[in-house]
Amino acid sequence: MRSMLFAVALLGGGTSALLAQETYKFESGGQYRKLSNFSGVETRFATYNYVESNCSSGPIPDVRLVRKPTSGDIRFEPVTIPLARDKSDHRAHCNGMDVNGMGGFYKSKEGFVGEDRFVVDVDYKRGTVRRFSYVVNVR
Repeated sequence: MRSMLFAVALLGGGTSALLAQETYKFESGGQYRKLSNFSGVETRFATYNYVESNCSSGPIPDVRLVRKPTSGDIRFEPVTIPLARDKSDHRAHCNGMDVNGMGGFYKSKEGFVGEDRFVVDVDYKRGTVRRFSYVVNVR
């Protein structure tokens, strides 16, 4: 089973656009997000944020890399982006407003082509910690 996740945010400063993502289920259970990226190109794969009901930014989540990619590097830095939630999301009325979050960036080793994997834990500081597993198809 898979469902599409949509993201159309761009970052300034010459950083590439958010990676296209699809969510899949592992045969053993759990979910992972499948990404595509070009070899040696740094790209933002996620921005973790919490949006309050009045559309203001909640606290910036704490992010921890649980499993490092074997053929690339991950870095995290605070970012501000316009919110772009799916129409069915309960915060979709906030779309277009700037929110603060923690951006996650992936870059494969130069010349690497193949599959890379990593796992991230995100503490939203509201009593919720979520685990995100990623599989990157590097071309």
